[in-house]
Amino acid sequence: MMIDLHILDAFSVEALASIQSLQLAFNMGFTMVEVEGDSRTVILRIMKEKEDKSYISAYIVDARFLAKSFLKPIF
Repeated sequence: MMIDLHILDAFSVEALASIQSLQLAFNMGFTMVEVEGDSRTVILRIMKEKEDKSYISAYIVDARFLAKSFLKPIF
C-alpha cells in the first residue's frame, strides 16, 4: 500500500494503481500479467494505440511502456 496525498481524482488513482501493479509484476519477473481495475476509461486509454491528451496522459504513457515488458499483458 502506498499513500500519496497529491492525487486529485479517481482516474489518476486508477492509472497510478495500474502502473504500480505492472511495476511490481515486472520486478518479480513475471512474463504474463493481467491488470484489472474499476475504471474502464483508464483501461481503454492504456489499450489504445493513439496518443492520449488527457490530464492523466503521463500515467497512460508509463503504463503502456511497462506493458510492453510482458509477453502477454491483458487489461
